[in-house]
Amino acid sequence: MSTKKEETKMLTIGNLKTQILEFEDGSGNFLSLDYATVKSVISTSALVSDSEIMYFMQMCTFQQLNPFLREAYLIKYSETMPASIVVGKEAFAKKADADPRYEGYQAGIIVATAEGKQERREGCFYDKEIEKLLGGWCRVFKTGSKFPIYIEVALHEYEVKKKNGEVNTMWREKGATMIRKVAYVQAHREAIPSRLGALLIAEEVEAKHMQMAEKAPPTESEVAQVAAEIKQKKDAETQDLIDQVKPIKKAEKVEPEEKPVPEETKLKPVTICEEDERENGFFCRACGSEVVQDGDKNCQGCNSPLIWL
Repeated sequence: MSTKKEETKMLTIGNLKTQILEFEDGSGNFLSLDYATVKSVISTSALVSDSEIMYFMQMCTFQQLNPFLREAYLIKYSETMPASIVVGKEAFAKKADADPRYEGYQAGIIVATAEGKQERREGCFYDKEIEKLLGGWCRVFKTGSKFPIYIEVALHEYEVKKKNGEVNTMWREKGATMIRKVAYVQAHREAIPSRLGALLIAEEVEAKHMQMAEKAPPTESEVAQVAAEIKQKKDAETQDLIDQVKPIKKAEKVEPEEKPVPEETKLKPVTICEEDERENGFFCRACGSEVVQDGDKNCQGCNSPLIWL
């Protein structure tokens, strides 16, 4: 390619919406790729960001992938997760065939027979009525390698399920084909990492998406919904407490009870009798002590107040 075409590969966020990438795909087709085309035609989601579009355009250029032939897709499942670049199985096959060391492959499925034994079969056929699909396998042969690259994958790690736990239609009806394809891709990626190392197919991305969805932080709407439910519950509990509280009556004024004073503690008034048989003096009737008229206010003998008559 010319120097001018090499310069078009240097994308930045600043020139992303005006820059056009020109490159040749793996089959020799000359392509032009721009921001508007990726955003409106190739991407499957309106949630993709500018930086994700830029990365997709660069990946197609460097890997020589033709998105118009469905060799590459830009997928974003939710706002809280990054976009994924998905590559078609045919792109893997084309890149593998282009490697001079590649000598072919064998692939198939792993099943549990009616007798309870595991079998590894080439192809995708098994009897659903009496056998159980367990996984897939693939063996890739390369010139110069002492042993072939062999990969096995488990079905339960990749089959996609709905929210209610049921397996979705594609995996339920074509599970053998799907899991064999996953094994094929993984074995070829490990055998030819320089050409296939960074590429994923849709089945792998969906499995990765499910794992991330289980760990993803809640969205703002989910947080708001939980907060509203908590508030509603607390308000209901508070109202229950209010309903259980009985109204409190106004306290009545209670007069202090007058306790009788013991007779011995009372101060007995003293009456001074003028007709007392004792002459020339006044005497306390309580204790009989002599007192001085107009002089003593209390009896000197018993301290009783004096009342003068």
